[in-house]
Amino acid sequence: MLARSRFLTLIGALLLAVLLGACSGEEGHRKAFIEFLQTNIVDKPGVRVVTLTPEQTKAIGDYANHYAVITSFHATLDTQLNKPMEETMKKLALRSPQDILQHQADIRAARETMGTLLTTIDAELARADQAHAALKQPEDLKAVYDKAYEKNVSKPAKGVREIALLAQQAMDSVLDISTFIDQNKGKISINGGRLETTDSDVLTALNGKLQKVNEQGQKLMEAQRTLYSQMAGS
Repeated sequence: MLARSRFLTLIGALLLAVLLGACSGEEGHRKAFIEFLQTNIVDKPGVRVVTLTPEQTKAIGDYANHYAVITSFHATLDTQLNKPMEETMKKLALRSPQDILQHQADIRAARETMGTLLTTIDAELARADQAHAALKQPEDLKAVYDKAYEKNVSKPAKGVREIALLAQQAMDSVLDISTFIDQNKGKISINGGRLETTDSDVLTALNGKLQKVNEQGQKLMEAQRTLYSQMAGS
């Protein structure tokens, strides 16, 4: 009986050591991940998506999968949203009524691109939000992770979506002007990059459409400045 008791005591001590080791490892991973998020994302200005080093990956353990929710979204944001949007906006550097009339097909194509981007951003954000909601985290980690997620996922997604929507609306208004000019060819002339008409009704309608485009352009530029400021942390 004595030998058996010592054996059971030894097994119990061994199991306890294993359990304590597991708890210690989990505790270390949690603390390391909290520190990583706090120092590399929450406390840093702007939006920063740091690539984990092998040492950091080892230090945070399975929480690397939690961080992947943020990095995966940003990879999509860069390849499927930011770059196509920048390329589309560059093609729409319209400076005169002639540009509008000559590039109606390009404007329509760009509008369709913006519509696709809006669908993509909604789908990718919904996917990221679902993955975020499914994460099982201790309360102290969740508090820091939620701040990092808001800063690096929610706000950039909202900013990109606003820009795409405003750009789409501005294109609709530009196309409306081009259609209006086509419908009133005999009453509207283009002189040195300016639209001119002697018809008071046409002038009133045209000025209203031009004012709308200008206002939308201002909103679009403000949205771009806001997003760039958030991303840069300025």
